[in-house]
Amino acid sequence: MDKNSSLISIDYNSKLLEIAQKLLASDTRLSLECVDGEARVNQNLGQKFDYIFADTWHGKYLMLDEVLEMLNIGGLYIIDDMLPQENWPEGHAKRPCI
Repeated sequence: MDKNSSLISIDYNSKLLEIAQKLLASDTRLSLECVDGEARVNQNLGQKFDYIFADTWHGKYLMLDEVLEMLNIGGLYIIDDMLPQENWPEGHAKRPCI
């Protein structure tokens, strides 16, 4: 990121955000938010981004249209690896009905 960039990272797991805060607290371009993905999208539908990394059901499936509307023209939309992993909890591989 350049000096004019900013990064918003959301997670519902406060423990993970605490780790990020400890490691990255000195970077004023970073904002960490402990919030559910659905709530974050619904509360910020008018916001636009140049880059979206979706690692939540809402960003990849349940609210895909809304999330893609938040992407600036020419922006990047990236999702995590969707290939099944041995360490996934039971039921994780099942895609929700949309």
